[in-house]
Amino acid sequence: MRDLVIDVNYPEGAQWPPAGELIRLDDLPRSGGFGLFQAVRAAAKFPHYRRVYLACKDQRHVKNWLLLAALYLGEAVWFVPLVTPVQRITKGGLLWTLPFFRKIPSRVAAREFTRKLRATVPHGAPPIVGGVLLLAHSYPPSAGGIQTSMVHAAEGFAKRGLPVRVLDGYRAGWRNYDADSPVPVRRVYTGRRFRLGEYRRLALRAAESASLLPGRPPSEEIIGTVGKYLAACTAGKTAEFLANFEAACRLIAEGTPDTVHAGYCHPDSMVAMLLAAIGGWPFLIYAHGTETLRFTKDKRLAPFFDKSYRAAAAVLANAHYCAEIVEKGHGVPPERIHIIHPGVDFAHFAAPPVEGLLDALRRRHRIPPGARVLFIVGRVIPLKGFDTVLKALPRVLKEFPETVLLLGGDGFYLPRIRQMVVELGLTDAVRLLGKIPDEELAACYHLADLYVMPSRDDPPGSFEGFGIVFMEAGAAGTPQIGGRSGGIPDAVRDGETGLLCDPWDPDDLAEKILRLWRDPDLLKSLGEGARQWATEQDWELVIGRKMALDERMRESAGAGEWTPPG
Repeated sequence: MRDLVIDVNYPEGAQWPPAGELIRLDDLPRSGGFGLFQAVRAAAKFPHYRRVYLACKDQRHVKNWLLLAALYLGEAVWFVPLVTPVQRITKGGLLWTLPFFRKIPSRVAAREFTRKLRATVPHGAPPIVGGVLLLAHSYPPSAGGIQTSMVHAAEGFAKRGLPVRVLDGYRAGWRNYDADSPVPVRRVYTGRRFRLGEYRRLALRAAESASLLPGRPPSEEIIGTVGKYLAACTAGKTAEFLANFEAACRLIAEGTPDTVHAGYCHPDSMVAMLLAAIGGWPFLIYAHGTETLRFTKDKRLAPFFDKSYRAAAAVLANAHYCAEIVEKGHGVPPERIHIIHPGVDFAHFAAPPVEGLLDALRRRHRIPPGARVLFIVGRVIPLKGFDTVLKALPRVLKEFPETVLLLGGDGFYLPRIRQMVVELGLTDAVRLLGKIPDEELAACYHLADLYVMPSRDDPPGSFEGFGIVFMEAGAAGTPQIGGRSGGIPDAVRDGETGLLCDPWDPDDLAEKILRLWRDPDLLKSLGEGARQWATEQDWELVIGRKMALDERMRESAGAGEWTPPG
């Protein structure tokens, strides 16, 4: 009986493990659902295999139809992902992914965890290390706004002498990144499991790890809250909580911190709350953006996050909009909510581009002399308002035909944006840059006369938490137009660093662009204001504010102003 490798989405899959046969999904007809199931079956030369290996970047890329086809072909299926441990799944394991049964693993894990936690007595006596334990949730080498905030906080604290230890999941490229990281990063596998026994063992192991902590047993109220939370979670989030809690306990057993920072509410704030209930460490929760609103409206989970937010010593909000949601939606006292905007590497983005780079970019992107350059960059998704910019452009071109739009980024909405460029007759005015290399991004800001990103609430409940790109543009002296949505009014000071527009109205955006094109003095004034605002948000200053907040947390706990939950 032979083995089969199904190469899901990267060519190295053929190299590990070696197998007699190989199927590349890219070579099969483009299809999904039952069509993919049939295509995989037809591509296999034999109807049955000893093992089927799914070689993939991440097991989340393997959809249920592909998994079903693989299970049909072999006795056992093995995931061979780049960023997580090798996992085995059997036909019986597929049962727990079906709608009727998918809640059972969470409920079993919740029951086992709470039962064992009640019987576990914390009796650890680890050395005192001090500093911060950062439950990052999202950390490099993956990219994004949360990751940027987390890594600058961790490295900024460490640079100033505050010990930091980071806990995060596996990411593509983590091994090389962690080897060069100036702060220690502990990686833990946080993905879903495929066998009920794995959930049970994970729950028991996580509860037993509480014995490594110093402190007291958590109250029955806290145990009950955590148990109900785990039962209400998806199986994947239940596994993530348990894995993170166990790893956090083992990190604390190596040395106790002064404070715990939860980089996200789900599930990190619940992990931090349970740690605080046992060991008494004051904890902080980061409120980035969309998640603050989403979890106020989630009837299943909102009651649990209300408790974790209220139990925190502090909540760090990106912008006033997030702070208002946390206060009104979760009932957090306003004195515990602190607004600290994300920062910018001012020196990097303010520095003039290397000699010849701007000319090279103009030639590459066919920007004629005297052109007025608009720039937008980010994930190409509906929320960012790329389509609004395109709809506004024809009106701008009627009065200023020399206008050129540089559109950078990648994402699932890019094919629609390409189509709109053709439909609106903008092929001569729009340059699709794709993903911009880091070494060229700052130069693109300097090349632009105006940065535009009319982000909006799309889909409803999603919004821009702040918009670090506005700070990057400002550091380069480039004024901005942003959508009047979410936290953007904090990033773009209307009339001082740029202008705000209705993100759903292309005519309003066009009018704002035309206003600045017609008034060069206003454009210049806004650029100067944007640069000054960006200097106040340099990461060095932002880290200082975060360290001051961490110190106030410790002082409030020492003075009895904050008490551990339960």
